[in-house]
Amino acid sequence: MKHYLLLVNTLFFLLFSACQKDENRGLNMEEDTVEISGNGERYSFDTGLKNWSISEIKTNQSVNKLFGDILNADGELIARNVALALDSPGILSWTASGRSFKIYYQEDGSIEIAVGENLTRADFRFSVVLQRGTSQKIVHFIQPLSSGYDFKSIDYFLTDQDGDSLYTKSDLVIYHFDHVEEKEVEIFPFNGFNEVSSSFASDDPGAFLWNVEPIALNIPSILNDGRIELTNTKAVYGEIHQSILNRNDRVKIDTPKGKSSYTVYLQGRKRTISFLLTVTHKVTGAEKSITGKWIEYAPTGNYEIKRLE
Repeated sequence: MKHYLLLVNTLFFLLFSACQKDENRGLNMEEDTVEISGNGERYSFDTGLKNWSISEIKTNQSVNKLFGDILNADGELIARNVALALDSPGILSWTASGRSFKIYYQEDGSIEIAVGENLTRADFRFSVVLQRGTSQKIVHFIQPLSSGYDFKSIDYFLTDQDGDSLYTKSDLVIYHFDHVEEKEVEIFPFNGFNEVSSSFASDDPGAFLWNVEPIALNIPSILNDGRIELTNTKAVYGEIHQSILNRNDRVKIDTPKGKSSYTVYLQGRKRTISFLLTVTHKVTGAEKSITGKWIEYAPTGNYEIKRLE
């Protein structure tokens, strides 16, 4: 019986392998590899025929399909965040943090690929799979890192949406007491909100990817007359900067006999200042502008102690 099962398993394996070989022999496959500049580049190739389709686009050693937007030949959106594929002329668009590409499939069967700058910390690899019947063409694209940028300048300015605004933080700390008689106690009103926190923010997808080495910039401040002045304090661009105030203020309050609870309502100030950052490409010298906001949160020093019911 054991010999019989071994024979059956062997025959099944040979039959499966033969089917696999027949399937591979029936697929006419061509592969090519293209290296794209890390600074971004356009690449064109001709399929030779009009009835090829882009069956899929893969990345990570041709394992994972890429999802993005599909547009028609006129640039009108057809589908958003779907597996990228085209059976007719149109556009495929894909964007991630620090990487992007657009693929234009033309009426004459030619394909143009516009690859954006690679601002990540690793090579970008993806494959375009073309299918026509049993014929398949795979073009592998490899894009090294961008040459990077050097800092040139930063300018701060105020818009109608900038300036100072006030807000309130509460219930950061709740004080519970249980006394046999009325008692005077001390609390720390700034407990939980005793620091200034600030950072740069931007909607530009490459705003914090251009610099390999950390760069420290002077923090701006708004004077009473509305002018902006740079302070001597520096913050690393792209990181949250925190400064502890070390306020040890103690406040005495009268608490009743029995159980009672108190909290502090702390007033905070949000400061927003616009910035225009200019960097230059290490190879071409071309300038690139990045806009965003410098945002700072800080306690004003005003507070109100309230008893909780």
